[in-house]
Amino acid sequence: MTKTLSSLSLANILSSVSVALVTWMLEIFLVVSLAALLFSGNLSHFAVEGTGFLLFGGFVFVLVIALTSSFVTAIAAPQEVPIVITSIMTANIAAQMQTAAAESLLATVVVAIIFSTILTAIAFWLIGHFKLGQLVRFIPYPVIGGFMVGTGWALLIGGIGIMTNAPPGMALLSPAALVQWVPGMVLAICLLVLTQRYSHFLLVPSLLLASAGLFYLVYFIGTGSLTTAGADGWLLGPFPTGGLWQPVTNLAFNEVNWAIVFGDFANLGAIILMSAIALLLNISGLEVSTQTDADLNRELKSVGIANLLAGLGGSAVGFASMSLSLVGFRLGVRSRLAGVLTAVLVGFTLLFGAGILSTIPRLIAGGLLIFLALSFFWDWLYTAWFRLSRLDYLLIWLILLTIIFVGFLEGVGIGIVVAAILFVLDYSRIDAVRHVLTGTERRSHVVRPLLYEELLQHRGKHIYILVLRGFLFFGSAHRLVERVRARIDSPTLPRPRFIVLDFRLVTGVDSSALFAFSRLLQLAHSQRVTVVVTHLSDKMRVVWQREFLQDDDNSTHRIFTTLDQGLAWCEEQIIDTFTSVGLGAKPKSFFQQVEDVLRQDAPPVDWLEQLRPDTKREEFTLIAPLKQVLQRVQLDAGVPIVRQGEQVAGLYLLESGRAVAQTEAADGAVSVLGTLEKNVVIGGDALYTQQPAATTIIAEQPSTLLYLSQADMKLLEAEAPAVAVAVHRVLAGMLGDRLARASHLVEALQR
Repeated sequence: MTKTLSSLSLANILSSVSVALVTWMLEIFLVVSLAALLFSGNLSHFAVEGTGFLLFGGFVFVLVIALTSSFVTAIAAPQEVPIVITSIMTANIAAQMQTAAAESLLATVVVAIIFSTILTAIAFWLIGHFKLGQLVRFIPYPVIGGFMVGTGWALLIGGIGIMTNAPPGMALLSPAALVQWVPGMVLAICLLVLTQRYSHFLLVPSLLLASAGLFYLVYFIGTGSLTTAGADGWLLGPFPTGGLWQPVTNLAFNEVNWAIVFGDFANLGAIILMSAIALLLNISGLEVSTQTDADLNRELKSVGIANLLAGLGGSAVGFASMSLSLVGFRLGVRSRLAGVLTAVLVGFTLLFGAGILSTIPRLIAGGLLIFLALSFFWDWLYTAWFRLSRLDYLLIWLILLTIIFVGFLEGVGIGIVVAAILFVLDYSRIDAVRHVLTGTERRSHVVRPLLYEELLQHRGKHIYILVLRGFLFFGSAHRLVERVRARIDSPTLPRPRFIVLDFRLVTGVDSSALFAFSRLLQLAHSQRVTVVVTHLSDKMRVVWQREFLQDDDNSTHRIFTTLDQGLAWCEEQIIDTFTSVGLGAKPKSFFQQVEDVLRQDAPPVDWLEQLRPDTKREEFTLIAPLKQVLQRVQLDAGVPIVRQGEQVAGLYLLESGRAVAQTEAADGAVSVLGTLEKNVVIGGDALYTQQPAATTIIAEQPSTLLYLSQADMKLLEAEAPAVAVAVHRVLAGMLGDRLARASHLVEALQR
């Protein structure tokens, strides 16, 4: 309201008045048409009362939404989508109460409308209050399309019924009937064609007024008059002179058939669901058209309050209309004044303008409903052909045909069931595996000596890694089992010893998928393959342990908290196997690698040769200058070797013990990156860069390190340049090996 008052310039007032006149006219046409639809057939003699109730709702909707919506130009109205289902409910009531007194029938129908509107209001407000508005967006798009086309069909039948005042049938093809409804159909087609080509806000009201003028011109030329037009059934009404306001307290509540009111839960549920869908579509359309991000939960609460107030006055469900709301926006109005003025005009019509409504021809009211129906058909039967897949498009037709030949609620039910089946089929085609890697491409963060690194490089293909994703159910889990089986049986790839299943990207596991995982474990057991499971959520870990670890049997599979821990365990098993064959042979130390370079006889690493028990080496004689500059450092467990963010003054050789690398985030959270074993180099890149350390490395147990400072390295370069060159070549080889492994991992992740 503050923005409304702060923008009361003369130009804004004039533009707001012009917008209000247009939106008022459209609101009146829409309310009268929908009231005629809602109170048609056996209820047509209550059309005057129904128009008053709906017009009261229009006044409330316009005023409340104009003051509270996220869109400052929002104009609300009773909506055709929920009113179509409400008209089905009122028709059922009329059919069940054919012999009831008129007062009882009217009271029961209006109370049923009030009950449905208030229930919808409460549902809207609760959804908005608990911030569940986004749930509405998960309804399948073709199901929404089927709903809308079904609504269009009901509007089409209702529009023809308003013009002919007769149910659909062969009688509509009689000359007398054709004269009544064909002009309205022509009007609807003209409105559709012109609105598809032009978007001026005055187009629709101008065509409606011109059509009404043309009707009177033709009728008066035929020696008719306003009185005879009403008597011959060409006009809506007759409405009483004065106002249409009728408090619901005037109804005969003691005559209400409460059993019928509370008995139609199916239609009540459909009204709430369809109202939520239609509201979502309108808000989404306004967001796109106005380039404004709406707070859906705020809109739901606002609409809930408006419907509660309107429902207490006898109105059906309503909310913001996209077409009416865009009138002011396209004219450049950016205040709530236009909405408030529209509400004032609607309220004036409710209290004093019944005579104006008596002049509206039936063909205008019916033609407007048919225009709305054709708009739904155009959007969901024509343009949807170019947007949707063929299955989704056929689902729209299935829902429509079910609505036509069986019923509206049955069509809704069929659409939801079929959409669920199609979703399951489509989702089952999505591969549950995000990445397929091997132990060669994806290694743990444990840094090992050269021999073990080379060994794992050669034997890494025996570790088969599957990074899973999404929600796993029987279909996707079954495909996973078949993928593993094919990998084990592959004649061209090394037979895996370990199947690593990483659940980090898995959002959930259906109970039906447990059967497929049981088959996977049986397959692994029969093939003597170990399944390593990592990154299970707390909930999935409980289920996994209950289902597959009942006997504490770890021979078939292991569970680890992280993928890195699982890979480190697999690598340890490979190392233990081959070192046992080699009877304890040790990998080359850093000194041995430098010695090899100095001897200029460093062939490619033969890890199998290194494991032979008879392998012997000479004492180091060429690297004495290197040993002379090294400083021995003794550290207790928990003492940092390198600190994150600080400059590293040289390199360390981990002679004995074990260290751990970790990072610390700005909020203090610590992430462990990996483990460093003895004989590895720490901080080798510090000799070449001046960048601060990216990680903190801490002694995990009492450790002995040999330290080579940058100053001592320069001394070595000056006094023993050959030794310095050998050191540089070994360090460059280590850094290059790390870079190559990182590149291979990136390539594997991009496949």
